Amino acid sequence: MFKLYRILFLLLSPFLRAYFYIRCLYGKDKFESVKNHFGHATIKRPEGKLIWVHAASIGESTTALTFIEHVKNQFPDLNVLLTTVTVTSARILAPKIAKIRGCYHQIAVADSPRWIAKFLDYWEVDVAFFLESEIWPNIVDTLYCRGIPIFLLNARLSSRSFNRWSLFRKIFASILKKFTCILAQSEIDAQRYGFFSKNNVKCIDNLKYANALLSYDANLLKIFKKMCRGKKVLVAASTHDGEEETIIEAHKRLISKFDLLTIVIPRHIGRIGDICNLLKK
Repeated sequence: MFKLYRILFLLLSPFLRAYFYIRCLYGKDKFESVKNHFGHATIKRPEGKLIWVHAASIGESTTALTFIEHVKNQFPDLNVLLTTVTVTSARILAPKIAKIRGCYHQIAVADSPRWIAKFLDYWEVDVAFFLESEIWPNIVDTLYCRGIPIFLLNARLSSRSFNRWSLFRKIFASILKKFTCILAQSEIDAQRYGFFSKNNVKCIDNLKYANALLSYDANLLKIFKKMCRGKKVLVAASTHDGEEETIIEAHKRLISKFDLLTIVIPRHIGRIGDICNLLKK
């Protein structure tokens, strides 16, 4: 099955390349950095030891920066390459990364064998760290074959993903066993990962608890607290397309019973305009 997956990505590479360029037209990628997906670097590799830290989006990236700052405090001369998937996370992280000496950012390489090989040939990473559930079979396999230690930090596995992967236990287990260590963020996550690979799973705490407090606008917070005063508050967090309609219906039903304030927080911030139009209707 893994060989089929590998061959499939090799065959689909031309279509993936076109897909990433199309994303640029919609602002989901940038023309100046899109070639990062294909293993091409847009910055020069620094001299010396280099670790690779990969995080998907904003939440994981914030945790990744906390981890990187801790590592840099222990090993000031160590270089760090941080890769992320989304343009939004890259934009938000840019000023923070600039403050960390020896930390560099690129958009993540796609899980295609040739592109991964090109990426690793250039960067020559010494250790790789992936955040939460960023498990890409071809990347993991290539790192493993090259003898590069791989760690999964703050590992999580939802019940839905666990049930799905349980149907392919041998395949998933063969991937997870290539990790040097999987550090789960909770006991239940450790148990789920342990179902597939017992010997390299350990439970730590959630690394997000080590993050610095988020910044905020004091005046906006004051206004927000005033809006919430005396009301029941319904928060719909990390919503996806199609879910807001359900929240609106719930709001309509509940507002007749409570003085209600409903807050919608979309998973992808780029959808805010569409959600506002939906609410106006």
